[in-house]
Amino acid sequence: MTLHICHLWPDAFSANGSAGNLRCLSRRLAWRGLEFSVSELPLDAPDEPDWENIDLLYLGSGPVSSSPALRNAVSRLTDGLRTYIENGGVCLAVCEGLELMGKSIDLHGETLPGLGILDMDTVYADRRTVGDYAFDAGEELGILYGFSNRAGLLRTPASLPPLGTILYGTGDREDAAEGVHYRNLYGCHAHGPLLPKNPVLTDTLLLTALRRHDPDFPALVPLDDSPANNARAFIADRLQKH
Repeated sequence: MTLHICHLWPDAFSANGSAGNLRCLSRRLAWRGLEFSVSELPLDAPDEPDWENIDLLYLGSGPVSSSPALRNAVSRLTDGLRTYIENGGVCLAVCEGLELMGKSIDLHGETLPGLGILDMDTVYADRRTVGDYAFDAGEELGILYGFSNRAGLLRTPASLPPLGTILYGTGDREDAAEGVHYRNLYGCHAHGPLLPKNPVLTDTLLLTALRRHDPDFPALVPLDDSPANNARAFIADRLQKH
């Protein structure tokens, strides 16, 4: 079995360490001897991807603008991506990638239409939120650590569940929460990149994708996560002192 990962719009959304998330997914598969492939869908691709053959979709960080190229790409993918997500497709969307999953992004008065997958809008503030932060993502995922460097604030209804509740720092929602967890879509504003510091989240994404491909797929072989755990402990100590 080969796990198929698709990097959506890498030519526009691979900033702020975003590519490190793909490397982390790939390395944790390779270390376990699992077969995988990584494909890319550039912003100007004329056709949609083959959604039936995507096991894990990734959309990273990058500058958003009202460029015709981005508007056209959003328009092309909306219906197919919505079906993919509603059918349980696995997706990681970080930073501006998450913002694009909503209905719109207000860029200081100029509105960019989003993909409309999530019932939310993003409004850009005049000041950026910068720094390490941590949030509790529940029993399955535990505490997640990230680095925030954002101006976007998500406006979401109470019915749209967050990825976690803020413990230290400032979240991207108005309800002291961070991100979105909708079906198998996981999203937040953590730069850094996100996944190397959070191996439990990484393996949850991988195992969910593998079991969507093969419901009988066994538990993942444990890896040595001491480097990640040491980094997490260092960040936690720094946050607690401030």
